Amino acid sequence: MTQQSIVKLIFLFLLVHIIGCSKKTVNCNCSKELPQNLINLQINTSMKGWELYSWPQKEQGCNDWNYAILPGTNRLKSYNEVTSDTVLLKVIGNEQLKLLLNKFPKNENIFWVGEKWLSQSWGLSNISYQNLKLPSSVTTVAIKQHALLLQLNLTIDE
Repeated sequence: MTQQSIVKLIFLFLLVHIIGCSKKTVNCNCSKELPQNLINLQINTSMKGWELYSWPQKEQGCNDWNYAILPGTNRLKSYNEVTSDTVLLKVIGNEQLKLLLNKFPKNENIFWVGEKWLSQSWGLSNISYQNLKLPSSVTTVAIKQHALLLQLNLTIDE
């Protein structure tokens, strides 16, 4: 192999690698900053606490998670209500979730809804919870530790 062939192969490898990485970044849109609409947001205490829902990112090649936090209520929310683009407190990725949790007042109660609770509650009412579930235990533990540092009462239904 000539030196010129080796240089061409290295260039081709780097080009393919750069294109592959840029596609993942564009697809995931997993910024480590809060979305613009949440930066100046102030969250008040909720009398019935908050409900945190999570589901995997749909886009291929993205290993991140979607998170939505809704005010607690006495009624079941639909899948569309939880995952809708109109949900105000909705972020992508663990870092954005941590930044969003920073906005909550101390001692707020947040219930992280898992599959067990969903199957027991939504299953009885014929509401499909589709892909709502908890991320890995490594992720849930990291978020739980962050919430403890913020003095938030995060309960995870595993």
